[in-house]
Amino acid sequence: MIIQTVFIKDGMVYVVLAPDAVSVNSEGLRMSLRNWKKFCGQYLPDMPSDETCAAAQGHPIGEAEYDDLHRLAEMTEAVLEAARILSSGDKSEHDLRMKLKRKFSEEAIGSAVHLLKKRGYLDEAVQCQRIAEAAVRTKHHGPRRIKTDLMAHGYSSKDADAAVQAIPDEDFTDALAYNIDRKFPDIEETDAADMKKAVSSLMRLGFSSGMIFNEIRNRRKKR
Repeated sequence: MIIQTVFIKDGMVYVVLAPDAVSVNSEGLRMSLRNWKKFCGQYLPDMPSDETCAAAQGHPIGEAEYDDLHRLAEMTEAVLEAARILSSGDKSEHDLRMKLKRKFSEEAIGSAVHLLKKRGYLDEAVQCQRIAEAAVRTKHHGPRRIKTDLMAHGYSSKDADAAVQAIPDEDFTDALAYNIDRKFPDIEETDAADMKKAVSSLMRLGFSSGMIFNEIRNRRKKR
């Protein structure tokens, strides 16, 4: 097996492996320039760094080199897939790893997660804050529901707490008022049985009983 062709396109290194220089039974891999340099540093150390693509062509590879090329290519593919997943919406490290696990080895996943964290693309504290703000303003959820949902998606209790605590109290008050106006507009006038059902429903949305009864008292004062 030899490295039949190496070329760079759109910042990626493409490596074509084949039994010989003219064989059409080839196998193509792609990897980041960083990973290609790692390979060259280990197996082609005497080649000038700016000439490795041309000089590597025709280079015979053994089993160890073949395995390393595949390993480095897989690491690159894992990073690209992880970036694609994150581009569609926030994901915790846990959820991201679970999605990547369908296609990649633990080594490739670990490498991708480490790189994305290092470059600031996977910041769980920032993600938590963004998700929490959207949950209270668009879903109209209360603090308990938001924290529970964040932790269910793999975020830490610490980050979830910090995200919820950073939201102004008036935002949660507005969210509670929105839910009452939409679902229970006459809550302050209902009997005990209906009141119990309404409070239970609102608590499932993440509001404490204290917040709910305080809002009911304020509504009764305004009558």
